[in-house]
Amino acid sequence: MLEKETILCGIDVEKGPLLYKVDPAGHFYGYKAVSAGVKEQESVNYLEKQFKKKAELKKEFNDAETIQLAISTLQNVVVLSFQKLSLKIGVIY
Repeated sequence: MLEKETILCGIDVEKGPLLYKVDPAGHFYGYKAVSAGVKEQESVNYLEKQFKKKAELKKEFNDAETIQLAISTLQNVVVLSFQKLSLKIGVIY
């Protein structure tokens, strides 16, 4: 059976950006980065490693680094090389 999950994101005035994953039973979990789909666990493992490296440097990801992390996660987990025009990224402020 295919589970359907929803990923919600928003910006709180006091807390800043928030990211939640909601499962079919209604349970929700907050994340710094999240993935869903066939290679979800591999993606999460990759993201956790990258966040751990950044935490060791006591730094946060800036906008450009966040976009690059999303692309590198796809490249490493899906094992594809994306052409410049084959990937569209949207940023909402």
